[in-house]
Amino acid sequence: MKNFFKKALRISIKILIGLIALVVLFFATVFTVNYFALKSEAKKIEDYGQKVTIDGGHKMNVVTLGKGKDKPTIVLLPGYGTPSPGNDYDELGRLLDKNYQIVIVEPFGYGMSDVTETPRTTANMNKELHQVLQKLDIKDYTLMGHSIAGIYAIEYISRYGDEVNAFIGIDSSYPTQPMEDIPVESLQTLNKMGFNRLIASIMPDALMLPPRASQEVKDQVKYIGYRNMMNEDVGDEAKRFTQNFKSASKVSLPKDLPVFFIISSESDEADPTTWTAGHEGLIKGNPNGKIEILKGPHYLHHTQVKTIAKDVTDFLDSHNIK
Repeated sequence: MKNFFKKALRISIKILIGLIALVVLFFATVFTVNYFALKSEAKKIEDYGQKVTIDGGHKMNVVTLGKGKDKPTIVLLPGYGTPSPGNDYDELGRLLDKNYQIVIVEPFGYGMSDVTETPRTTANMNKELHQVLQKLDIKDYTLMGHSIAGIYAIEYISRYGDEVNAFIGIDSSYPTQPMEDIPVESLQTLNKMGFNRLIASIMPDALMLPPRASQEVKDQVKYIGYRNMMNEDVGDEAKRFTQNFKSASKVSLPKDLPVFFIISSESDEADPTTWTAGHEGLIKGNPNGKIEILKGPHYLHHTQVKTIAKDVTDFLDSHNIK
């Protein structure tokens, strides 16, 4: 019996060592694949847009469509973590650029913009955006943003409202929106280990690829997304969600500013008691405020792009912004 237990113990130890070795090998493989993939993809990334240098010497990337001083300008701002805003908004921008000058801004840490490690407070991000628009000599424009750009826009308008002729939100956030903390450090560690690439390979929607883009463009968005995923700027922005939402709750939109909220039916269904009501509160008492619910997911401009382009044009036309 004694020999039996000794033999069983030796077998158990060998199995445990084998399992540990398999786990170590798995982690090492995931890390190695990601390491060499990033190096390979870095050589394949094709630059695009215009680099605008602002205070501090950092460069922010901007994509301009339908250039022309005789056209009204729409400044497009991305949702949180959008890998390549220039490509993400390309289809919508090209539907609008016949009548408008479209300026797609890629905040620091996004797309082809620099990573600065400057605290991603709303005040800093809005100051940077304003400096970029000043450098481009854009002084009268419509702000249009997806998701979290909504709360940044509220504070931006409170500070630079004399330059903004309207605000349009694509399923945009609102200040009292329920928020959950994001485990940024854990996600950054997983990303360095290569697990975010593994997850994205299993769940492609995690990279938020423009669905109707060419395969070449989708590949570019993937390369840029893997490179930028949870970098210092994107990570710090997530850490400051609670702070930035509270900051936005201290200001409000002007009561006469044309405001158009285009809301996702899926977001409304997921949060039926507060999502639409939260947006209604932002335009309460504003005769120029409007809300429309479109069928589709949070990234509405991927699935309802033609409807959005038409409705935005109609809305701006109705307020003589043309």
